[in-house]
Amino acid sequence: MKGRKERALIVLAAEIEAVLALGVSPDRIVYANPCKVEAHIGMQLSVGSTSPPSDSREEVEKIMKVAPQMFPPNSLKAPDDGGARCPLGPKCGALPEEVTPLLQAAHAASSGGIRVSFHVGGGATHSACLQGAIAACQGGV
Repeated sequence: MKGRKERALIVLAAEIEAVLALGVSPDRIVYANPCKVEAHIGMQLSVGSTSPPSDSREEVEKIMKVAPQMFPPNSLKAPDDGGARCPLGPKCGALPEEVTPLLQAAHAASSGGIRVSFHVGGGATHSACLQGAIAACQGGV
């Protein structure tokens, strides 16, 4: 991954150490566990990785409590998984009815702007799903 733009998406604290040992730059590590442990957020910050995505008001509040200097992107559920081989289902990304409370919490916790991201699942085969996901992000902001 050196010299490339990919990110290491991890869900366990032990994976932070593993990808660092592989030479992945801390700014390329995304701690994306949907139910983050406060100690793991602190560990992520201590190694220099500062962007854990959040998909609920509670996650935003937890991140800001442990590491207020972090600027997490808000993860929205894409409206279409694009025929993904590994669809994420309801576990990753805020559902449409959760978007407003999520963005309100992010705005209240942030001294700057709000970042929004999405994930359609692994191995999506329909590129049109990306247009729908981008539109959902734009509509949420």
